[in-house]
Amino acid sequence: MRTVRVPMREPHATASGVITESPLVLTDVLTDTGIAGHSIVFTYTAAALEPTAGLIRSLEASLMGGKARAARSRA
Repeated sequence: MRTVRVPMREPHATASGVITESPLVLTDVLTDTGIAGHSIVFTYTAAALEPTAGLIRSLEASLMGGKARAARSRA
């Protein structure tokens, strides 16, 4: 799992301001049979990146008891 802040080509205006980047939490999951899954979670603000990543990371223990394990980032 990793967090990234991707600049937007064109800023997006909202009622609460202008969004100039996409704060994302990227997750990879690999099953014990080799099947891979990937997810992208968008947060509206970079301040939510770590709390969102922590929430997703807290699911790892549940997945380890089943058929999946969280893939470790190579970054």
